[in-house]
Amino acid sequence: MSRNFPLRDKLAAALAIIAGVPYEHRKLMTADQIISLFQFDHDPIPHAAPFNGPAVHWNCTPRLINGESLAGIGHREKTKTDVSEIYKTRRISAAHEEFRQRLLAKGGQAEAPPKKERWRDRKARLIAARSQQGAKP
Repeated sequence: MSRNFPLRDKLAAALAIIAGVPYEHRKLMTADQIISLFQFDHDPIPHAAPFNGPAVHWNCTPRLINGESLAGIGHREKTKTDVSEIYKTRRISAAHEEFRQRLLAKGGQAEAPPKKERWRDRKARLIAARSQQGAKP
């Protein structure tokens, strides 16, 4: 009769193999110690807005907190690149929404957004203000 392994032990065994932990070290570690070496990453679809990746098995990659494993780079290094991609996507989304509103305003379907001040207009105002300050006694 075979003994069924608890799910926690199965997870620890799989993660130890992914991390490349030698057999002798695995014998000395508990399942919780092995599991604590990892963080689960939303990959390939990030969890943060605007992506809103789901928390399901196919969007989950176990990554070592520091260092590389069979799953690729460590979680902290991956998070650094994820953050910049997420913020860039938010900036692009905001610019696209602004462009969309301007197009709708031209067609009379929406209210026009306030116009941004252009640099050359601001520069002309600054030059005029400086010349007026210099002219005063």
